[in-house]
Amino acid sequence: MLVFCEKIFKRNKNNNLAKELEEEFLLKYLTFMCMILTFYMVIFYLNIEEIYPVLFLLFGAVTIGVLCVFICKNSFTKVKLRKIIRSFLIFGILYDLYFIIVFSKVSVGNIVWLLPIPLGTYIFLSKKDSFFYSLYSVSIIIIGISISYYFSFDFLDSRYRTFFNFTEVTAFIFNGLIMCLMLYYKDKINQVGILKEPETYGIKNPKTIIDKEREQEYEDFFNKINSQIKENMYFKDSKFSMSKLCVIYDTNSSYVSRAIRTKGYSNFNIYLNTLRINYIKELIKQSDLSKVTLMYIYTEGGFSNQPT
Repeated sequence: MLVFCEKIFKRNKNNNLAKELEEEFLLKYLTFMCMILTFYMVIFYLNIEEIYPVLFLLFGAVTIGVLCVFICKNSFTKVKLRKIIRSFLIFGILYDLYFIIVFSKVSVGNIVWLLPIPLGTYIFLSKKDSFFYSLYSVSIIIIGISISYYFSFDFLDSRYRTFFNFTEVTAFIFNGLIMCLMLYYKDKINQVGILKEPETYGIKNPKTIIDKEREQEYEDFFNKINSQIKENMYFKDSKFSMSKLCVIYDTNSSYVSRAIRTKGYSNFNIYLNTLRINYIKELIKQSDLSKVTLMYIYTEGGFSNQPT
């Protein structure tokens, strides 16, 4: 019971940490966007005679600033935080429509601002959200460019070619920084995500209820595959899978799963990763860490990527 409570506590703690990281990322992203809009508002004011783009940039900067203050002063559940992110994306992409309509004939810079959307939604929301917001972004771009052909803006002439070249270059730089920020927090959140399942680190689940008449049979089979996997070090192969194990023993995945659950592992991946973690622990003890790389350690243990 104590172990079970400890697992629940760790899981809740890590869920809270993941939410805090997402909230921290959102605040840094919004603060950065507020600074960017303020930057463009100033240079547009100094270089463009038309006042409406300046006012629109001011509106965006103030709105994001208010949203930052609102998030800082309130505590949200993870679900509500995701709703705020989705709402911001919908209105943020729509906000860019004005600039696409006005400037698409002379600059692609305003289309560039929608490039991080697929990456951000994939990292912090889901594949489904990534597809939806990517489609939404493309639709906004098509609508904006289509509308722009029916309007002519007098203040967009050859005098401002150098200015718009500058805005395009800065747009690419700023969006590159935004993507770096996203990837940085993706790694941090993934690090927390790995800790959500204590079983991965060798903590087993209570035994699954198994037919008593066949329990000994499953245990014997588990001992057989366990000794073979350890002896041949199959776990060091990052591509080793349940299907490969079934081929080796000419059996089916259901039978292997029951045998593994008999010994308290919730699934095959948990069992395999436990072997890998234990092997890596011994490897670290035996290695001169000043002479080996992190890549050597995780690949030698059977993991295919560094975050895991």
